[in-house]
Amino acid sequence: MRRFSLLAALAVAVLSPLAQAEYRNDMFNQNYVWETEKPWEEKTVELPAYPDGKHWQEFEVGPTTRNRHAVDTATLRMDDDGVVRFAVRVQSPDGAETLTYDGLRCETREHKRYAIGADNKTWAPSRSSQWRRLESGQAVLRALEEFYLCVDRSPVASVNEAIRRMKQR
Repeated sequence: MRRFSLLAALAVAVLSPLAQAEYRNDMFNQNYVWETEKPWEEKTVELPAYPDGKHWQEFEVGPTTRNRHAVDTATLRMDDDGVVRFAVRVQSPDGAETLTYDGLRCETREHKRYAIGADNKTWAPSRSSQWRRLESGQAVLRALEEFYLCVDRSPVASVNEAIRRMKQR
């Protein structure tokens, strides 16, 4: 008899939360139709004008490089597809420069190179224009993503916010 009452008490203890869960489901609106999540689509991107040199905002990458780094604020934008797009300049201590036009998808921590600066001050479209995961060796892009352009996997609120963050660090 004692075993039976112990077993009955155990059964009530185990089944009670299940019954309550079913009861709680009845309290919610059953007429709601869940929308299926739409697959992400990148907007069509037009290359900006080649940087004129007047809008460079320098930023720090870290102690592992002697290069200087800057973003052209005239090309910096937070688009409605969730991508931050910008022209970036990497300048060696000897004065050699590399310019690229890139995009960062903050949500997935991915990067895409749209174009590379050519000697005649025009953009040359990138041969590999696919989204790729940011790797540990991409110090410049990782610094931009982590410290300046993305907050909690979302683009910063505005260009002014990104510039403020670059000046602050």
